[in-house]
Amino acid sequence: MSRSHKQCKLSYKLQTYSDTRFNGAFITMDIFLLVFDEMISVLDSSFINYYLLVDKELSERVCSFLKAFGEVLEEMSNDKVPTIYKVLPLREYLLNHCKLNPDDHDGIKEIKTFLELRIKNVWVLHDVHYITSLLHPSFKDFRINPDLKTKAIDLVKNAIWQKYLLSTSNGSAANVAPFISTSTSDTQLTTSNSLLSKCFDSPRENR
Repeated sequence: MSRSHKQCKLSYKLQTYSDTRFNGAFITMDIFLLVFDEMISVLDSSFINYYLLVDKELSERVCSFLKAFGEVLEEMSNDKVPTIYKVLPLREYLLNHCKLNPDDHDGIKEIKTFLELRIKNVWVLHDVHYITSLLHPSFKDFRINPDLKTKAIDLVKNAIWQKYLLSTSNGSAANVAPFISTSTSDTQLTTSNSLLSKCFDSPRENR
């Protein structure tokens, strides 16, 4: 009760970290930073020394860096429109986000290195992710990672060829249904300042 009473004095309620929540670390740190300057007045004296050891500037940098991961999670959690075509570009967006910069804090470099390796090892792409991204009108050039374009094209060709073989074996090509589709309505609703638009191909110049 004592802790609960003291927490009521803060402008925001602190969030306990939960390892079952994908972006739990970001949520916890974000709230912590919002009330950082207020906490000195509610902490027990036994915790003051720990509080003074916290590097607020580094914590702010970490929170700023992790914000992109929270945005990607929100983008992928849309249950009203298809999101499968977003998987590859958003994965590459986060990998690019993890690239080291000369002026990065040593702590940020460690986090970037860890998360880049984690994404590559755990977030596995499947054929359908390459195909749907290539067929999306805004990802045809794979600007987010041109090295993946050849594989995507080969997968699309193979999918078309397999459909052709299936249709000929059934004696009719008229019954072949489109093997994949993307949501045009979602494309139209995407604004220029959205997260996904950062992965779009650059507009082609009129010749």
